[in-house]
Amino acid sequence: GREASSILAPLFYVEGLQPAALFHISQKFGIRGANDFFAGTADASATALGRAFRAIRRGECDVTLAGGYDEPTSWWTMSKMDGLGVLTTRNDLGADACRPFDKEHSGSVFGEGAALLVLEERERALARGARVYAEIDGFGSGTDCVRPPGTHPRARGLARAITRALADARRDTATDYIAAHGCATPQGDVSETRALHDALGTAAKAAQISSVKPQTGHLVGGAGALNAAVTALALHHGTVPATRGHDEPAAGCDLDWVPGSPRDTRPGTALALARGLEGQAAALSMRADR
Repeated sequence: GREASSILAPLFYVEGLQPAALFHISQKFGIRGANDFFAGTADASATALGRAFRAIRRGECDVTLAGGYDEPTSWWTMSKMDGLGVLTTRNDLGADACRPFDKEHSGSVFGEGAALLVLEERERALARGARVYAEIDGFGSGTDCVRPPGTHPRARGLARAITRALADARRDTATDYIAAHGCATPQGDVSETRALHDALGTAAKAAQISSVKPQTGHLVGGAGALNAAVTALALHHGTVPATRGHDEPAAGCDLDWVPGSPRDTRPGTALALARGLEGQAAALSMRADR
């Protein structure tokens, strides 16, 4: 300790904390508005987007930069997640090891990356000629309220998040596309399916639902924001991404998981979902800007 005090800069610890990322970004670009950091897994970055959406709607700011990042491929994270049963056991399948909602699902494959989105008051964006990919019209959150990393059998936290997001958007349950959390664990996939049935009712059967984790890997803290970005792109381009590696639905996973190839169906409404290991869940309701 005595040696470090003369070797390390006084602010080394403070500037190296996880929330310090916000300091570095705001300092570089001169951002002085609302500033929040959320720690967690996929729910954290989805919550950041929800907070940004609310800040704009409440008039706290006109434009925000929100999203998430993570480094889950480190030996520490991999070993701990493997011990929790989160990672796939099918390394023999190579690129097809991550199989959301499939009968051969056994867990996730981690990826490393980040997703940051610019959220802006609509009229301001149009006035400056910005390309608008989609519009966020609702946000909701909830928790399973069980001891982590356990999951409630019906993922009641996710069901509540979806219900609240739809209520916030003031729209019915009919949804064209859903970017599922789809982490490919047997418990997670089945409980997510049940939550979709509980929250959407008969509309769940009509929705096109997919997980991009087989293509991108599970970005953990960045996964929620990535789902929002994927949803915005699907709404903008009119193409729903497929769930790679999905051949035959697992027992209890009885919805349309978009197997095989992407679909050019021009979705108009969508949901982006995110779940956390600590039982928290978040949902963003979005619609096409056409």
